[in-house]
Amino acid sequence: MQTAKFRWSWHWLGRQTLAVLLMAVCTVGLFFYQMPILFVSRWLRSAVGPATELRLIHTYDWWLALLTITAAAIQMVILIWLYRRQLRRNNPLQIQRRRFHVESLFFLVTMYAIILCANVTYNSLTHNTAAHNQQVITSSFSYMPWTYFVMIAVLAPILEELTFRGIFMNLFWRRNNRLNNIAACVTSALLFAFMHEQHASIAYLLYFSLGLVLAATYRYHHDIRYSIGLHMFNNGIPALFMLIRTFVS
Repeated sequence: MQTAKFRWSWHWLGRQTLAVLLMAVCTVGLFFYQMPILFVSRWLRSAVGPATELRLIHTYDWWLALLTITAAAIQMVILIWLYRRQLRRNNPLQIQRRRFHVESLFFLVTMYAIILCANVTYNSLTHNTAAHNQQVITSSFSYMPWTYFVMIAVLAPILEELTFRGIFMNLFWRRNNRLNNIAACVTSALLFAFMHEQHASIAYLLYFSLGLVLAATYRYHHDIRYSIGLHMFNNGIPALFMLIRTFVS
């Protein structure tokens, strides 16, 4: 009896270790679709200098956007394959496509209202000082508007939801009870926030609240399209305004 229990413990530990390693690879891999920007930027900086680099990047912004989309498409194929494989092997939460109902609309509107309240609270506490991650995005938008618009409004929401909601919860929180639902949402939000803000700050709490809302949306609907849609809407509105402001100014 003890031998069987011992073997089960080692089997469980081995599975959890592999799950942690897989999640680490998926998390670090989120930067893959940004590699074209990094490589092109560094190559131009060494070839023509910083001043000319920005001008050339702005000139070929459309091409850089296409390279970024291509890299993201490769990454999406891998993540979707992994996500669907998880669901085929073990899907106790019954994750599947679900029809859109009026109830879902009210739920999404409520979740978005919570996100807006979190943003208003953050701005009042920081006196409208943007988070570091947001400052980088705003400055980069001026010379890579189309690339960053596609990244923020479309690519990042899909890849991040597949990683932090889909794959993460399928690896560690498959049971459908109150304790597991709460733990799944909190741990997913903690990881999501850390990827956007690595310091203990008010900005971290802002990203944590966003991650918590998105995790609750996925856990409530059992359909990842809902959290992706909410994430896209949340990112897309400010990204669209930044895109318009870039071309108007």
